[in-house]
Amino acid sequence: MSAAQQRLASKKLSAMCRMRGLELRPDATAPLCDLVNSGGDWQNTLQELLAQLEKGGKGSRYVDAAAISTALSTINSRGGGGAPALEVLDLFEMRAVEYHPERQEFISRPERASLCANAEARYTMLALRLALVEQRVRRHELFKSVALSHSVANQGMHLQLTSINALLGRKGMHVVLGVLTEVEGGRFILEDAYSYIELEGVREAERHAGFFASSTIVLVEGEITETGTLFVKVLGLPPPELRSVSMASIGTCDPFGQYETGKTGITGSKTAQVSQTALEQSMLIVLSDLWLDRPSTLKQLEELLSGYEMVGNETVGSARKAQPAATFFTFVLCGNFSSPAKARGTMTRSETAAQFETLAQLLAKFPTLAYNANFVLVPGPDDPSLGAADVLPRAPVPKLFTNAIAKVVRNLHSTSSPARLKFCGQEVVILREELLAQMRRCTVLEPNYEVYPELANHLVETLLCQAHVYPLPVTEAAVYWRVDPALWLHPAPDVLVVAERSSQFLIPFNGTLAFNPGSFAGESNWMVYRPLERKAEPSSLNEE
Repeated sequence: MSAAQQRLASKKLSAMCRMRGLELRPDATAPLCDLVNSGGDWQNTLQELLAQLEKGGKGSRYVDAAAISTALSTINSRGGGGAPALEVLDLFEMRAVEYHPERQEFISRPERASLCANAEARYTMLALRLALVEQRVRRHELFKSVALSHSVANQGMHLQLTSINALLGRKGMHVVLGVLTEVEGGRFILEDAYSYIELEGVREAERHAGFFASSTIVLVEGEITETGTLFVKVLGLPPPELRSVSMASIGTCDPFGQYETGKTGITGSKTAQVSQTALEQSMLIVLSDLWLDRPSTLKQLEELLSGYEMVGNETVGSARKAQPAATFFTFVLCGNFSSPAKARGTMTRSETAAQFETLAQLLAKFPTLAYNANFVLVPGPDDPSLGAADVLPRAPVPKLFTNAIAKVVRNLHSTSSPARLKFCGQEVVILREELLAQMRRCTVLEPNYEVYPELANHLVETLLCQAHVYPLPVTEAAVYWRVDPALWLHPAPDVLVVAERSSQFLIPFNGTLAFNPGSFAGESNWMVYRPLERKAEPSSLNEE
């Protein structure tokens, strides 16, 4: 480009910036002209750059070379155009959800769901859970009427749901949906939104896979006895629902604003279109139990990060689109961030701050990762929190402790537990909780080990069939009643991470990949998820 052409281009670029309320500094002209000369789809890149400058201007209308460099780095972190490879949803900004029984439809209201609720909100929460599962059951091929069923094979084995009120005076076998509850004397009842009935033969009945606790939503097949009780022949969890089926039936209920909405309702994900480069190169690296007070854990973490620093320094792409491979790394660091010996309540504020300062100093040793990669912090049950640590969703670790890391890591996301991520257009839900132990403690019926010998399989099936990440009695598992939809697994996520101290597991179930990264502090284990293959790889520093 000649000097005259460069002056003309500079004038045009300045005019485009002024139309957006921006003013170019003299040193900003050169990188913009380089962008124009780079060839390719520079027009779209330029428009995206200007939009990013508007968004990241921090109140200043003046644009210099440093601002352009930062904006281009942000665009490159998306994989060379398209949607960002990572988005972290704020569960505490979700909109309120309500159910219209006459229309059998969930809707999300414009106002934010409140953490403060009256006693009625508890009943509403439980009714919403049951209504959600009932909708899914009625959409299942086995429960559709013969006229509506598209499956010829299922037309000869149609099942019909019967409400508890409709059981009175009826004979024969019936299938009933309701909430299983253990009452005094070891007796069981089945409840729905309008009535309840006492159950007989529960412990002797045929049981399908899953955990059965008090408050578990179940399908019961049985018949009415002469005394008016329901004698149970078969007890099972509601059938799961594929994500694609849920998406087609979700209507306009979008409490997080994460979907595209058309005239007929939800049409798809807003972040579905990520670049092919991002899809091919991205990795989700998940660690749990990062005990910062243990020198051995810090040594293990340093060894792990040194390996990813080496790989992250490799170049992806060519010419002006070249960028470090670390741009596509997302590290999810789950608590607890202290060992059991330093559990919540036994450490001072200064001691906790010192631990996170130590983590910041460690991350600073790896500049490529610190500058280019994403780091997500998910609090554990014993970590400091802005709210009640025993109530879900658990609030993020306070900035008082994470500020030291934010000074070192350019892309730090301190989020809640559970955490919801949009990763390369895929939905990822991450919960840091000792959920398997809690399930075992709350179960009222022993799992059927003939179906699954491993408890992890029962856990995954329970979560996805209940469409809830924390389906335990409210007396054992406290949640914010009006924010409970933030814990729903509906539509089912592409990836479900149940981070806890038990052994690693990797279980695909009904279109969802569920895994536990294991304990990094205890076993040096972690998991790596690759969105292109939709596969996860167990990893360990102990591998020979």
